[in-house]
Amino acid sequence: MERAPTASRSSRPGTQQPLPGNPNWRISFGFWTELDALYHSFPPPSKPRCPSLSLDCASEWKKRLVAEDIEQFLGNPAAAACLRAITSNSETDTAPAFTNFIISGGHSTGKAAFAGILRKTLLSATPEQPCRFSSLNASEFADKALQGKLEEAVRRLDASKTGSPSFLIIERFESITPSVQQHFFAPLLAEANLKKVFVILLVRPDVSKLAEQIKTQSMAVHLRPLSANLIRTKLLFICQQERIGYTREGLEELAKLCSFKLIPCMEKLHEVFLKQYFISQANVIKICQPTSSGSSNSPAVPPFQLSILRMSEPLRRCPKCTLVPPCSHIPLEKLFSKIDQTRALYPENGRKQHTATAVMTGDPGGSGHSPNSNPPTTSERPICPSFRQRGVCINVQKLGRCHYAHPLDLHVIDTAALVPRCRAHTLPLPCMHCSNAEQIKLDVRKEATTCENLKRDLLRSRQALADLETQRYLFVRDRGKTAKWGGAKKAADEQLARMDAALNSAKTRIKGLEQDLNFHQEDLAKMQDAAAYGRSRGLGKGHGRIELKQEKHRNKAAVAAV
Repeated sequence: MERAPTASRSSRPGTQQPLPGNPNWRISFGFWTELDALYHSFPPPSKPRCPSLSLDCASEWKKRLVAEDIEQFLGNPAAAACLRAITSNSETDTAPAFTNFIISGGHSTGKAAFAGILRKTLLSATPEQPCRFSSLNASEFADKALQGKLEEAVRRLDASKTGSPSFLIIERFESITPSVQQHFFAPLLAEANLKKVFVILLVRPDVSKLAEQIKTQSMAVHLRPLSANLIRTKLLFICQQERIGYTREGLEELAKLCSFKLIPCMEKLHEVFLKQYFISQANVIKICQPTSSGSSNSPAVPPFQLSILRMSEPLRRCPKCTLVPPCSHIPLEKLFSKIDQTRALYPENGRKQHTATAVMTGDPGGSGHSPNSNPPTTSERPICPSFRQRGVCINVQKLGRCHYAHPLDLHVIDTAALVPRCRAHTLPLPCMHCSNAEQIKLDVRKEATTCENLKRDLLRSRQALADLETQRYLFVRDRGKTAKWGGAKKAADEQLARMDAALNSAKTRIKGLEQDLNFHQEDLAKMQDAAAYGRSRGLGKGHGRIELKQEKHRNKAAVAAV
């Protein structure tokens, strides 16, 4: 007797399960994230290779990793649309409409790589009459020399005779001033286009500084920096192409240390591969974050000595004076107290250095400790790399947590710089700036006294000159009445000559006193200005000592004699 067919589980109403219709069904059901799907789509090589000195040098590495087609050029739909417009004309058997190109973008956005792809596309679009290309770096020439180079390049690439179009690739076009672009390059570009000579401009970071005539005559392609997932995709593609062994944690650590920038990530990947052969988190940390014990200028055995300024890097500028601390607003003592308070709040994820040493050097048989004591654990957390190198933890500062150990006795903070400092100049006491300022004030008083003495001497000399002039006038008036001839006239003439000599001597002395007074008054004005604004020579060539006035005059006299 046959059994009646029963309803299956899938045929029951309300219990039928949907079938996954796409390969990313694990993402839709919550089993994977997009990052998991990305790493599963690029599995590590089963047999990773070791680096080769000939194949993995820097030059060969760059040649193999440059994108050769638009499929490898990720994350820029505008670039793909530009190449699609060029290739569509060749597929429809129509003559391609050549034009100028402006490739703009920030640092490490692939302008040179896209220029190479564009060059290959243009060559494939004209197989019968292949295009000619020439390149020029605008930042290597001055304005006048660049104008001559551009005119020579247009004359050399003139396609009026051969018939094949030519392209001039100009790198760093933003280094050309807007006036040169408007008054020289724009007319030259119009003349060159008539000769079938077109330009490919590489501009960084954008096209905001280009002349309007150039923008209207060109096709603009703006390249954007890659996102974090596209950076991961590029690194995974490189590892798959070059058969480099890696772990997910290693690639994530490398990308984070390079701030998800393409060129630094590729360079750091090359460095880790050459030195460690495998991209793991530990190998990346060894290369990118060397510990203090590995450096040549630090001791090999803890505690390591660190300075306060070294631990405070990167220092933020003072909001009041915009200087890097220590300054008059944020002294070194405040930095030290802040570092001490921050280190006291670190989580002790693991035993301290002396405890770990005591446990490691204990009796392995366990005969020395009582049965009631807890046995020491053998697993210890590794020391935080940033804490070991700088004495402060970057993860706690940015994220508020860190799973590594932070033994406070690993370092010894050098407090030798914590000395009393001048409140005005932040220099160690005794402050040479303050002593120089006091010396300037003393010199001001001495110079003022000298000026007053010169003024009194000048006043007395002018009074004496007036008396001599009065005496001479009276003598000349009386001499005409008494001494008219003979010996009396001769004696009167001799006395008049002596009075004239005394008058000339008095005038010369007054002139010298006036010059000395003007010289000292100028020095006094400079010293008063320096004392009012606190100017000082400090610890420069004079070693914190003001040059004395006698030495200054002596040096001036020596220079004049030479």
